[in-house]
Amino acid sequence: MRIKVLFFFILAASVVFGQDEISWSGGFDKKNNKAYLTAELKKGWHVYSMLVDEMKGPVSTKFELKKNRYVEILGEIQEPEPKVSFDENFGAELQYFEKTVTFEQELKIKKSTKLEYVVTFMICNGVMCYPPVDDVVLIPIKKN
Repeated sequence: MRIKVLFFFILAASVVFGQDEISWSGGFDKKNNKAYLTAELKKGWHVYSMLVDEMKGPVSTKFELKKNRYVEILGEIQEPEPKVSFDENFGAELQYFEKTVTFEQELKIKKSTKLEYVVTFMICNGVMCYPPVDDVVLIPIKKN
């Protein structure tokens, strides 16, 4: 029983501390009608592309825009060209981003509102990975 409790606390601590290695922010460009979601990672850490084949091991980055009657989705989330290299943690060629990466999505905004994206992601460095987590990115939008 003690081992199970200890394992739970180690796992919980790794999820909490893992949040310090990456931070998410968002914004909206009214001129181009695009929402931007940016991840900034500490040195040595990377987040996986939306294109990662999860059969190879890591969880790909996913975005869910919470339903909002004032928002019409005009396009899928787009990502820049990821780096591709052999990942020692999973023994496979994988797509990922380091330092900073911005994802974007074209939207039509009908009225002032707040976008709420849930981002599911997994981060790793050269020796370890944190379990996948969800983070919420809120983007307030004032319609002129």
